[in-house]
Amino acid sequence: MDFKNIFFKYSLEKLKQNNISDRVYVSPLIPEKKLKNATSCMGITGDNPILILIDDTLFKSGKGGACVTSEALYWKQPMERGSIKLNDIKQLETKFGVKNVIRVNEYIIELYYFNENELQPFIDFLSGVSWLEPAPVTILNKKVPDKYGRCGKCRGRGRIKCNKCKGNGRYVYHDWQTDAPIEEICDECGGGGLLDCPNPACEEGKIERVPQLISTLNSPRISDRASAVEILGLMEDTRAVEPLIQALSEDKAIEVRRDAVEALGLLGDNRAVEPLIQALLEDEYAVVRGRAAEALDRLGDKRATEALIQALDDSDPWVSKMAICALKRMHRG
Repeated sequence: MDFKNIFFKYSLEKLKQNNISDRVYVSPLIPEKKLKNATSCMGITGDNPILILIDDTLFKSGKGGACVTSEALYWKQPMERGSIKLNDIKQLETKFGVKNVIRVNEYIIELYYFNENELQPFIDFLSGVSWLEPAPVTILNKKVPDKYGRCGKCRGRGRIKCNKCKGNGRYVYHDWQTDAPIEEICDECGGGGLLDCPNPACEEGKIERVPQLISTLNSPRISDRASAVEILGLMEDTRAVEPLIQALSEDKAIEVRRDAVEALGLLGDNRAVEPLIQALLEDEYAVVRGRAAEALDRLGDKRATEALIQALDDSDPWVSKMAICALKRMHRG
């Protein structure tokens, strides 16, 4: 699959949609005279026509600025001109001001007749068509929760007071004939005053949290379900994968589905690939679709390629951005 061509077409279409400058021209709407001037002044050779022209001249002659063909970026400034193949762009930095500076690898391009809003769509285009390392997938700066929680039945002690002797180990009763007090060792606790915690899930006062959290996914309260999903994603326990997939597929609350896709990405289990693809393509909320793309990015499973390509046309630009980042990371070669 020609990902270079996919990224180029996608980025070019986005530039056409977002361009607000009368100094940025996109083929086939580049005036013929400007096209000839740019081709001559920027040293473009070969059969690759100019697809984008950034006109940075006072009288808009097209003799200075930058342009892009299907293969390379060219620029012409008062004292120099240069070019670089799009595939060779490894670093892209910008500084906006009275003088706008674009740093491409070790090269510096200065543009004067633009403001930030006019130039940003072109910067986004360069970022899209080059094989820049995508921004890292969001890392949650959260501590991994403890695997065990305190048992509520015994309050973390592992044992409870004997109910018969009230924790004394002995109990007193009165002789029915003489009414004299008689003290005996408690036959319930054997005189120890304590009994093992009756909670079958309790281990020395601790309860494993994963089964407890999984059961919380059925809570009627959205906040409880969302909280359980978030913690399960941090627990690094693959027993949570199937319940989280079910929550993603069936829960009506956007908060739960949003956190479920993120949790499945964190757990890194490829059983989640198909449900995440479905969420990416079908969920009605952009935040769920975008996080599904991010989760698929984490998993790195190339079965998601076709779905991510479809997501490039998502109605929400953030979802498209997450999809292109995932594709770049998966297919860097």
